[in-house]
Amino acid sequence: MVTSCMYAQRLDLFTAESGKIWHNGVAERVPYNQTTGYFDFIATDTQPDTMVDGKPSYFLYFLVPYDVTEIGIRFITPVPGYVYSETGDIVTESFESNKNNKDFFDPYIELEQWVDSTYDSTTHYIFIPHWQKIAKNDDSEEVISQPSGKRSNALLRVYSGPYPPGVYRMCFSAVKKSIMQGTYLVHLATIPGIKRMKVGRTLNELKTER
Repeated sequence: MVTSCMYAQRLDLFTAESGKIWHNGVAERVPYNQTTGYFDFIATDTQPDTMVDGKPSYFLYFLVPYDVTEIGIRFITPVPGYVYSETGDIVTESFESNKNNKDFFDPYIELEQWVDSTYDSTTHYIFIPHWQKIAKNDDSEEVISQPSGKRSNALLRVYSGPYPPGVYRMCFSAVKKSIMQGTYLVHLATIPGIKRMKVGRTLNELKTER
C-alpha cells in the first residue's frame, strides 16, 4: 500500500450535514475540513470478507481516536480518470495496477461500530468483535453518476452523536447479485476532522503508522 499526494481531486467537495450556513435564504452544507480518501480495486476473484444474503461483501475499517459528532462516507465506482489522490489519501497497489479498468458496480454500504468483544478459545482468534449497525445507503443523488448515467453511487452521514472513539467499519457489496468488479474511491470524514485517519481493509492495517 502506498500513500500518494500528487494532485487535487476535481469531484464536488464532500460536505457535512452539521454546521450549515444560510445563503440567500437557503441552508447550504459546508465541506468537511478533513477528508481521507481510499483508492482501491475489487476483482471478481477477490476473496470476500463475508457473504451477506448470498452476496460477497467487503470491509473497510477506520479508527476514530476521539469523540465525533458526525461521520460521513462517500463511495464512488468507478474512479473517474480526472480524479487524483490528495495528501493523506491511501492508494493501494491493486488500484495502481488497475486504475485504467473501466468496470464498476452498483454499491450498497453500511456503517458499523465495534461495540464489544468476546473470548473464544475454540478458534485462533482470542477476541471476537461484535458490531452494531449504525446506518446504510444505496443510491445517492448527491454523488456523480456512473457511466450508465444512473445515480447509483452511495453516500451516508450520521450526525446524532457523539460517536465515541474506537474502531468503525464500512461494509460494502453490490446491489442484488450483480458482478462486483472495478475501481472505487471511499471518502471518510468526521466532525471534528481527523488528520491522516487510519484506514485499512483489515484490523491489522490500522496499526500502521501514517
